[in-house]
Amino acid sequence: MTLEEFEDLVDRCGEAPAGWPQDVRQEALRFLADSQQAREIVAEAAALRAMFGASVAEPAPANLAGRIVALAGRMDDIQPPLAKDLKPRAPLVPGRQPFFNRLGPPKSYLWLVACFGLGLGLGLAHGYAVGGSNIDFASLFAAVGS
Repeated sequence: MTLEEFEDLVDRCGEAPAGWPQDVRQEALRFLADSQQAREIVAEAAALRAMFGASVAEPAPANLAGRIVALAGRMDDIQPPLAKDLKPRAPLVPGRQPFFNRLGPPKSYLWLVACFGLGLGLGLAHGYAVGGSNIDFASLFAAVGS
């Protein structure tokens, strides 16, 4: 038996001779007795098995499954509040509503769009006033497109 054959035997069947096939067991035991490298292979396999066999995780509490099931059962009884059931917030200053609430949703969005457009326009105007930009937009969009 060669060292590679013995290592393959230990890898496939484990380090215990009882797990080795009967037809090669005697030859493998003789090789094990004669070879220091074979004993090192068996020792490494035993250490690896001990390392994987060791329980490193803390066991879960005995009542964990029961607590999870009980909580899941209670979840059916809990109903989330609907938006129409919620009370409106009180204004920060009594008698006054916040600016965007007074305008209503459509007008408040128009203010946001107007502010964005004004900022964009002022930024472009400033860029052209100081000599334009140094950005090559053709290469920028070519890089974005690829």
